[in-house]
Amino acid sequence: MAVFCWGVWGIVEKLAIEAVGFAGNAGIYVAVSTPLYLLVAARGMADKRTWDRAAIREAIPSLGLFGVAGVTIFLAIGLGPVAIVVPLTTAYPVVAILVRRFWMDERLTFTQKLAIGLAILGGLLTTL
Repeated sequence: MAVFCWGVWGIVEKLAIEAVGFAGNAGIYVAVSTPLYLLVAARGMADKRTWDRAAIREAIPSLGLFGVAGVTIFLAIGLGPVAIVVPLTTAYPVVAILVRRFWMDERLTFTQKLAIGLAILGGLLTTL
């Protein structure tokens, strides 16, 4: 369901960017997504424990990267063909797997290595 919704989102996103421009689409995204994120976060905020300042500082780079990723995905969809951009943006787990392997020094099985290779090959073939 998530993959289907991601594909449909890419098409609708392209149409929205063409209709209202990048800035308008980004503004609408913030106006619509912020209440949704706050609604989801409210479930976790029911716990009245004090927030750990160190944990909040550690979360900031993640949220910053999330914001940059969102902006770059919007730009890519607005500027490129949706049939290429959306499948390539779904390849982000490859980055996480490679970081897991090299930065976190976790081992990959042969099957995982094969899957990464096929994902990279699929991404290259998609751009042809």
